[in-house]
Amino acid sequence: MSEILTRGITGSVIVLLLIAMSYLSIYSAIAFWALISILAIVELIKNKMGGILSAIYLLVVCCSIILLGFFSYDTGSFSYNNPSLDTYNGLNLVVFMSVVWANDTFAYIGGRLLGKRVIKVGLAPNISPNKSWEGAVVGSLSAALVGYLFLGIVGAGIAFITSTAATLSDLVESKAKRKVGIKDSGNLLPGHGGILDRFDALLLSAPFTFIAVYILCQ
Repeated sequence: MSEILTRGITGSVIVLLLIAMSYLSIYSAIAFWALISILAIVELIKNKMGGILSAIYLLVVCCSIILLGFFSYDTGSFSYNNPSLDTYNGLNLVVFMSVVWANDTFAYIGGRLLGKRVIKVGLAPNISPNKSWEGAVVGSLSAALVGYLFLGIVGAGIAFITSTAATLSDLVESKAKRKVGIKDSGNLLPGHGGILDRFDALLLSAPFTFIAVYILCQ
């Protein structure tokens, strides 16, 4: 089986599982993201990429994602609902992940088509040589478009914050891997590497998105 096909199948399974578990109920969402966090912490410790504080931070990321399910948006304003079975909205998590996926996917496509043609210097050549400013811009614009389709101009603004944080997250994970001399954080996901490789964009984007939306509730 070719690497592209393997990557495509694995990616599709991850997306479907993530959407189903996040949307179904608060219990399934907590179970799914808790499992992702635990697996990520195992990779973190196994590869000596961080200590106890890094592990705790991964749990904070998990909590940030879950808490996004308790926001509601109506007539141009956000409100935060006290967490309960009745106030959880899994669609919020699906929208958030759609923004992250749009940024990741179109940043890759933009980088392949336009990378280093306008700006010759890469985005972070010492950390991730293949990343380009053009790819980052295309990714952010695509993410903003997804945000706009769901929540209008406010959604576009939040999506821009999410995409910027997602790009920085990827660089943070890349630097951590370079520091310990590894290419992938693991091999659990065929064609993708480890959990941290697949979900690295959430390291900063989840907390930053939660903070941005929470501020809008005030």
